[in-house]
Amino acid sequence: MMPLMASIPCWALRLLAVIAVVCTIALGGVHNLGDNDFDDFVADLPEQALLLVDFYKPGCRHCQRLNPVLDYLEAEWEKEEPDDSKRWFKLAKVDIEKNPRLKTVFGIAKLPDLRFVRAGRWGTYQGGRLIEDIKEFKERMALVPLRFVDADALTGLARSSEAVFVLSANEDADPSTVAPGVLLAATLSQHEATFCTTSPEVLASLGLGVSGVSPALVKVVAGQGGRLLQPAAYKTERGTQGVNDDSATVSVAAASSWSVLSWVERERFGLVSDLSPDNFMRLGSLGRLMVLGVFDPKHEATRSFRKVFGDVASDMGVRHSERLMFGTVNRVTMPGFMETFNVYEGHPQVIVMDIASDEFYTLENMRMEVGEMEAFLIDVLAGFIPARVPSTNSARYAMKIWWLVQKGGAWSFLLLIPVVALVWVFCDTPQREEARAALREVRKTERDGALRRKNQ
Repeated sequence: MMPLMASIPCWALRLLAVIAVVCTIALGGVHNLGDNDFDDFVADLPEQALLLVDFYKPGCRHCQRLNPVLDYLEAEWEKEEPDDSKRWFKLAKVDIEKNPRLKTVFGIAKLPDLRFVRAGRWGTYQGGRLIEDIKEFKERMALVPLRFVDADALTGLARSSEAVFVLSANEDADPSTVAPGVLLAATLSQHEATFCTTSPEVLASLGLGVSGVSPALVKVVAGQGGRLLQPAAYKTERGTQGVNDDSATVSVAAASSWSVLSWVERERFGLVSDLSPDNFMRLGSLGRLMVLGVFDPKHEATRSFRKVFGDVASDMGVRHSERLMFGTVNRVTMPGFMETFNVYEGHPQVIVMDIASDEFYTLENMRMEVGEMEAFLIDVLAGFIPARVPSTNSARYAMKIWWLVQKGGAWSFLLLIPVVALVWVFCDTPQREEARAALREVRKTERDGALRRKNQ
């Protein structure tokens, strides 16, 4: 075989390679997409499908090395499943020279650039460019099977996790059939949340579950003493799927992975979260009051304060999960709170903040005890404590500016200089107005004097 290959001219081998690639594309192959058909192709993808897109340029040498890898994989997977509509992992290419709109939309700079999309969520492929690397990526992104658990296993999961999201369905039910949105949501958030499935009878034996709804998705946590609690169940938004009551629990049979993921993200932060510039505004926009435990790690009362705050969160956070979200704020890593909310130096403090209205609630000289904190929160929910406005004009804008400063470092200060200069120039103050009035009087006097001298 080798002597035969050696006797074939080099140009003939290249021609055969070109013909093979052309035939592969003609018979199916990697999808070649452009500005006109890209959006429709992505929109028509099944929710569980994953599309890996190669943004390339014909003259790019690295792109030329990747092309045969993708063609080989496409040919191999086409042999396994000839029907492209039945394959969940798909490949596509976009020539950025012919499709400048897509290049601009995705901000393509370095080539080749591999992006992937699943259930409307885009990501950047960070792995290698070899055949084995992309195969490994495909295996890693395959749907994660939901583990069916009994009462003992569910109890163990809840005690070892912050929260467990349980699909209530019969043991012989296939999650990919009865609740495909939940299965895909579990796959997309497998590193952030714990999912499993169990029967309605198991949940009922633990005092949990939703009667009359199947399949249902519930959140299970371990309360004090290890007893399992169910603080929430999947609900639709008001007026969707024929449900007019926004507190009604509904079946997840037709729920999309996007709605399930949104619900899971809200419920994951039902207990205490460590707040930072990265997640503060995102968590605050979930529509719940933020109960903030502000502390100084060097203060002697911090340890006892955090324990009391955690006990309050485990109780109030479960009973009022739809209205309250608990988080801790380290004054060292988030110093903007000191000035914005008048946090006293060195002392732990509890602040209830409403991001939507830029208002907050606090109680000075509050004893750091469970009963005192819970009474304060109940009074806030009942409207007995008046809201206060931060010392700055807007807590939301103050946090955003502070977040930019934290992220941008010295560059953010350079960007703020022209803003401050514009404010200084165009914003009137009484002193500046008096100075301008005096200057106008001087100029008027000089002008009148000049006119008199001219007339003389």
